[in-house]
Order: sequence, then structure tokens, then C-alpha cells
Amino acid sequence: MKFLKYTFTAFLIFMLFSCGSNGVKKQQYTFEDNRWGVSVHPEFVFRMNDTQGEYQILADIEHTSALLLDDLELALNIESDAGEKRSLDVVLPIRQRNGAFKGELKGDYRQLCVPLRHHFKFHSKGNYTFTLWNITGKSSLKGIHKIGIVIKKEEDAH
Repeated sequence: MKFLKYTFTAFLIFMLFSCGSNGVKKQQYTFEDNRWGVSVHPEFVFRMNDTQGEYQILADIEHTSALLLDDLELALNIESDAGEKRSLDVVLPIRQRNGAFKGELKGDYRQLCVPLRHHFKFHSKGNYTFTLWNITGKSSLKGIHKIGIVIKKEEDAH
């Protein structure tokens, strides 16, 4: 039982600090009225020059207590200037088993940073466009204030 408690605590500490100031690159999108409409697809363009290193891609989420989901379902599309396309659907747990929100409370918002991909390699130098899609099935997701992408070199991500 103690092992599980310590493992869970270590995991929470990792999650709280995983979007800290050591991020290689970070961009955010702010939603009007704290609502993510299904037709809104935030895009983030990053210039990447390192084709040797491995990176961690994280979702940086700020939300209010009006968010009534346990999990946030997203689609992530990544497209390079060279025409390479990658995509994945992810389910991000935003609540603990007891129903409390994960992440750090910052004023009126809760901030949570969740890994989307580990050991991600950029195959060519250039711009990469990251597009996030709300695939929760709700036409307007109430309670989302900001969402962003953080890119960290894998050795800096821990």
C-alpha cells in the first residue's frame, strides 16, 4: 500500500512540474468564454532544427471547475513543411479516481500538463504545425480556458 502511495505521489509531482520553465518550446491558445467549440482547431507552429534528438510532446491545459468531464478526448495532427503527416487520438485523464481534478490550482484555473508522445523525432528541419481537435462529442466544451503544446527534449522532460 505504501508503495502505491509513493508511486502515485511521484507521478503527481512529475505531472505538476512537467510543463515548467525548462520547456524547449511552448505555445497556448485562449478560448473565448472558456468554451472549446467543435469547429475551433487551435494550431501551433514550431520551428525545429534538431533531427537527431528525441522529444516529448505535452498538452498544456488550463480549465475551470465548470469542466464536467473525467477525461478529455483530443486528436493531434502534426504536419511538417516537408509534407510529413502524423496523427493520434488521445484520452487525457483530468480527474483523479476520487473525482478531484488533477493538476495545480492557479487562481480560478487548474493547470495540467499531460504527455501526448514520448521519444518523438523530427525527421526534417523546418516548421511543424500541431493542430488540436476536440473529439469529445460535445459541440461546445465548457470550462476549457487555454490549451497548448509544449515540446521538450526527452532528457529535459523528467
